[in-house]
Amino acid sequence: MNTKKLADKPIIRCYNKPAVPSSVQARLTAEGLFVADYGSGWSLSSAQVPDKNHRPAAGNAFNRIIDISHVGGLGLIRTPNDDDEIITVGEWEPNCATFREIDGVKLKGVQMARYGIITPEDPEFSSLDSIYDSGSSTVDMAKQSEEEIYETIENLDCQGRLRSPSSL
Repeated sequence: MNTKKLADKPIIRCYNKPAVPSSVQARLTAEGLFVADYGSGWSLSSAQVPDKNHRPAAGNAFNRIIDISHVGGLGLIRTPNDDDEIITVGEWEPNCATFREIDGVKLKGVQMARYGIITPEDPEFSSLDSIYDSGSSTVDMAKQSEEEIYETIENLDCQGRLRSPSSL
């Protein structure tokens, strides 16, 4: 992968915080899957979100899901609880949108094509963790961290620690 090809692709950091148990959120994160729900069923329209206070956040998350499913991108995923202390780092390819129902919750999201898990034992953990210092919103752009994310992916690849989902 060449970073020059990423000029128009989103670089994001996101939290998996759908209305499913935290153990399921951690599993989805470890599988390289960013998901959102906001109670909107299968819709990616923030107008369908029942809680008007959550519509701006939903619109931001849904827009990133749509953008990434069209053009791909790079990013980080973690759970808001952080007790699992993992950060998934990876890349999305176009057409990566996915829809799943778990415990009656309709989740929509994007599946990373290549991803690896970073834990506190990894030297990159602190710097990737600091990318989340900008706030707790579900999705934030992380373009300023593109090179660091890219280098982490390349390091994980050299170490044989990148995974691909079994469904691809």
